[in-house]
Amino acid sequence: MAEATEEAQIIAAAQRDPQAFDALYARYVRRIYRYALAQLHDADEAADATQQTFLRAWQSLKRYRADYTFAAWLFGIARHVISGLRSGRPATVSWENVPEDAQPLARTGNPEAVALLRESHTHMQQLLRRLSSEKQELLALYRDDDLTVAEIAVILGKNPETVRKQIARTLKTLREHYHAANT
Repeated sequence: MAEATEEAQIIAAAQRDPQAFDALYARYVRRIYRYALAQLHDADEAADATQQTFLRAWQSLKRYRADYTFAAWLFGIARHVISGLRSGRPATVSWENVPEDAQPLARTGNPEAVALLRESHTHMQQLLRRLSSEKQELLALYRDDDLTVAEIAVILGKNPETVRKQIARTLKTLREHYHAANT
């Protein structure tokens, strides 16, 4: 609760003083960039989308109301920006271009273990590419540990229970396909 109050104070300050927006930028820039990269697969396009998202948020901040969390509002803007940039390209989830320190592969000195992890990661990428663009986007949002199901529902314009069920079904399907291919 204290964090929500702190964020509300930061938002109110930024609405009065544009320079105070820096605190919101610092708080969300990595999350928005990761989401954009997962959707666009290109570091430069993701950086452009991130920049456009924050520019639009900064320009619209006076109109922000706390009907939804700031994160849901900001990711909604990012989703709109990405949709415009994508211009008809299908969305796919890929973390191949994510900087090394953010990749899910473990850092280990054992080359065999690294090779097995890379193979597993590649297989998971193939499974993710087979999902519909809607399910890929759902998982890209879900991957951001700080977004709640309710916030994801707001971003996608869906009922939270529907989102919860879609996440569970999609993850179950991925697990089943992953295990079926590895047994």
